[in-house]
Amino acid sequence: QQFGHPLNPPRVKDIPDADWMFPLPSAAKKLNCGGEIAAARQRAKEEQKWLLVNLQSVDIFDSHRMNRDVWSNDSILSVLESSFVFWQRSSSCEQGSNFL
Repeated sequence: QQFGHPLNPPRVKDIPDADWMFPLPSAAKKLNCGGEIAAARQRAKEEQKWLLVNLQSVDIFDSHRMNRDVWSNDSILSVLESSFVFWQRSSSCEQGSNFL
């Protein structure tokens, strides 16, 4: 994956890491597909992978816990990288609310 590649567009503005009790770990951040959901869908199609959409809310503790416990697990990251295109946004950012 190269930054700026058409299938991995630049990152989007979302809730800053400082607002999260447990921000998305750096290894998972690298897997988080930039751009709109349509670009993530296209990338998943071209790579013949599943598209995993994860919408989170800074107001819901389970979102913080998911970042801490799930997206930091090496086994989960390995499966995520091999079989999925990962698209995580907060439900309050423009792209997340548009998806809802």
